[in-house]
Amino acid sequence: MKKHTNLVWIVALVLGWGFDFLFWGKPLGINFAIFFTACLLGGSLVLLANDLNPNKKSLWLVLPFLFFVIFSLVRQEPLTMALSIVGVLVSLGLLTVTYLDGHWTRYSLFDYFKKFFLLISNLVTLPVVFYRETKVDTTNLRRFPLKPVVRGVLIAVPVVAFFTTLLAAGDVVFQLKTYNFITQFHPSKIPEMILRLIIILVVAYILTGVFLYAALKSSDENLQEEDKPVVKRSLGFIEAIIVLGSVSLLFLVFVIIQFRYFFGGEVNIGVQGYTYSEYARSGFSELIMVAFFSLLMILGLGTLTKRESDLQKRIYSGLSVCIALLVIVILVSAYQRL
Repeated sequence: MKKHTNLVWIVALVLGWGFDFLFWGKPLGINFAIFFTACLLGGSLVLLANDLNPNKKSLWLVLPFLFFVIFSLVRQEPLTMALSIVGVLVSLGLLTVTYLDGHWTRYSLFDYFKKFFLLISNLVTLPVVFYRETKVDTTNLRRFPLKPVVRGVLIAVPVVAFFTTLLAAGDVVFQLKTYNFITQFHPSKIPEMILRLIIILVVAYILTGVFLYAALKSSDENLQEEDKPVVKRSLGFIEAIIVLGSVSLLFLVFVIIQFRYFFGGEVNIGVQGYTYSEYARSGFSELIMVAFFSLLMILGLGTLTKRESDLQKRIYSGLSVCIALLVIVILVSAYQRL
């Protein structure tokens, strides 16, 4: 991060202001998608400008991010928005901690918790350390023509005020806009302005920590070794395979039914006593929860299951991938319902 150090602070401050502009006094909605998309683009700008290119495996994490962002736009009831927020934060968090090495596919459940804990803890310390190491050179600042600038401002203020008065007198709409702008600086609103400034700075500080972690800490290859698990592997391979196989079969049956009844069109739905609209809207959130808990199940079993040979590892990985692919189809089905 030595090439464009100031860009980190500038982008973070702009995004902090954007957070205030989009969310202050406004309900959660499209502003959520706009802000986090801007965070992804802003972080990419900072990192690419400093010649820090993402690992190709890490780029796959953009897909779930986009899914949950779109998800938040098409359906905004509370449970769906909560799932969207979790999905977006987890996707961006994983992208941050594995930006350079792309090892998120090798993580155990312990590694996921460990990486997110390190990310949260480093958000506090990294900006301070970075600031101390890259203090701005004040040599050029001392040459800044401060006195002429102050004199120019003092002259410009009454001139601008004069023309503003004339323009306001000549146009009612401009007069109203000017009045609304001036009232924003009423003494009664000073506490609100201070609070909003604090929020902007806090958001900018957090985003600075995120950018710096992706740049400086996301290439750590210190993963939990399979032969030295933190949690003792107490579940047998056969038991785990039965669980994964059963869930795979259940999901496969569900997907087949989806293709027959949902993708088959309105006639098939009507036969069962449901209108097409009722069928399409029912169970949307539940399908998203199925996808979420499927991921937890795979991670949990991966932490607890004994895999003593390469064949067992391949079988376990194959069933896990099978469930993941079926979950993707279920997510597509959930999206198609809208």
